[in-house]
Amino acid sequence: MNAQRPAWTLSEAVERTSASRATLKRLLAADGLPNAYKDQRGRWRIPITDLIAAGHPPSSSIEGIAPTEEETNEAGTAGHIAALEAELRTMRIKLEAAQSIAEAHQLRADSAERALRLLEAPKKSGVTDLAQGGSNEPPEPAQKENPQVTVSSPEPGEPAQPGSLKRLWRAFTRHA
Repeated sequence: MNAQRPAWTLSEAVERTSASRATLKRLLAADGLPNAYKDQRGRWRIPITDLIAAGHPPSSSIEGIAPTEEETNEAGTAGHIAALEAELRTMRIKLEAAQSIAEAHQLRADSAERALRLLEAPKKSGVTDLAQGGSNEPPEPAQKENPQVTVSSPEPGEPAQPGSLKRLWRAFTRHA
């Protein structure tokens, strides 16, 4: 520890700041006073700059013990750096959480896409899609070459004559 920096015992720090003993012990346990150390007798020694950085400056009634302007600036900078490091840790945790959420959403999207592909029916020849204006009638069977049966089928786009499909089917099945 630097001998130029004044350090107080825990009892002195309680007497000379607005902090309670329990507050200072919590700060020590949470490493909120990073330059604090135990002396040869096993007592905590807390640098005044650490107390200022933690938000517990010496009370104004103490004369001759107030830190110098340089120590106050150093403590303020140390406190600012500590706050920025804590914010950085928080942001890294949030980033990791956001990345894992994005990965989960991507996996769901990929699974949904695969499921949709599996649900799509393969197109069979001769079958038209109802959504594209086709009909739900069964396709006409292929005509066998039979000189005895001549059945004319309607041109594409023309309506079929009533009973023509029935006649065609009967003629096809009789000679098959």
